[in-house]
Amino acid sequence: MRSEIQSWIDDGKPFEIGQSLYDKYGDSVVLKNLFRTDSPFSRKKMEAELLRLLGQHREAVVRQLPVHSSYTVADLPPELQAEFKNKAKLFGQVAQLHNDLYHTRIAAKRKLIREKMMKLLDEMNAIWNRCDRYMAEKTAASAAPASPTLLIIERNNLRVKISRAKKKGDAELLTQLTESLTELNKQLDAAKAR
Repeated sequence: MRSEIQSWIDDGKPFEIGQSLYDKYGDSVVLKNLFRTDSPFSRKKMEAELLRLLGQHREAVVRQLPVHSSYTVADLPPELQAEFKNKAKLFGQVAQLHNDLYHTRIAAKRKLIREKMMKLLDEMNAIWNRCDRYMAEKTAASAAPASPTLLIIERNNLRVKISRAKKKGDAELLTQLTESLTELNKQLDAAKAR
């Protein structure tokens, strides 16, 4: 196994070979399905998983993975970096629960597994939202003032997110989004005054 994965790394990490290696040595059905489609995320996740199987330290790999397309884990403050690493652990737990759900036939157990999965997914989303909010605030502080048109588009997007958060009943997210909308309205008023 180690020599096959090492030769995959040496050959430039071709997607199809990595896919077959993970099918052969990986144990997560969720990830095997994810690797059926070639995308930037699945490539990076496959690389992380194969390196983990190779025995390299997972944190070194997680540090290289993008949090979002426009920033990396290194751009985050230490407390958010720790949360992001925890999000990776939560993802692993969700994958395991998904596998358990697939193999469980008893309705009551399936319900408990689904509830646990939803709770973990909500935690992961909250972490993503905190990371995104931090980066948005950091970018807004250093960026030039946006045009009123862009601010209006962003305001409309925030309104949609607020509506979805209300439907979902996510009070924490609703509070964050409402605060962001208030700040955005201030920026829009200032931009219109210019």
